[in-house]
Amino acid sequence: MIEVTNINGSIISFDGRIIEVFLNKDSRRFHVKQIISIDIKQSRRGYLEIHGRVKLTFFMLHKIDPDQKEVVEEFVAQVKAAMV
Repeated sequence: MIEVTNINGSIISFDGRIIEVFLNKDSRRFHVKQIISIDIKQSRRGYLEIHGRVKLTFFMLHKIDPDQKEVVEEFVAQVKAAMV
């Protein structure tokens, strides 16, 4: 399992099959086979963001400390490998 936490304490995790996004008052789950795309972006303020798209909706974790870049890249790489 791999997980990333942002500066607000929100978490995104991946266990090899399911992505879970835990926000302040909400949580969402997506099976890897539902994911259409997942990417890393950088905000204007320098924070990292994980953006994912599934049919009819999307998920995102923003305000990730740039010091976590290696973990974020590994997270996205693991998801992309499982999407194949």
